[in-house]
Amino acid sequence: MAVSALATLLFVAAFLSGGIGSPLTWAAIAVWIITDLALLSAVLDRGRALRRERDVQSVHPAAPARPADTTVVLLGIGENKIGAIKALRGGLALGLREAKNLADAAEKGAVALEPALDRATAERLVSDLLAAGARAEVQSEDGPVTRR
Repeated sequence: MAVSALATLLFVAAFLSGGIGSPLTWAAIAVWIITDLALLSAVLDRGRALRRERDVQSVHPAAPARPADTTVVLLGIGENKIGAIKALRGGLALGLREAKNLADAAEKGAVALEPALDRATAERLVSDLLAAGARAEVQSEDGPVTRR
């Protein structure tokens, strides 16, 4: 785009200095046309690439995401209820009310927190809860239950 603008300025300067019959003016016109054609070609190529990408996605749709195979179970809150609520809010992106409701439910019994977490996220959430004084575990379909 900037090259086309520079070619336009070159044409205007050549026209003002030599008139329409000047060889410099005609050279500036040629440069102007070439840069505009190059710009048009780039825009059309980008459009073709986007169409190809869309067509490939419609012919070969992405495989459905495999559900995560781990579940975090909160067994108890412990002494630091506020710390556990903060860990729940940070780990699960919950609001204060939702995290408090989960903490209250965990005081009465075990609560499955999030059934669709990948293993790394589940382990990180359990470690955050343990650091806050809560008891939690990761239940997995692939491997043994991690109790803490």
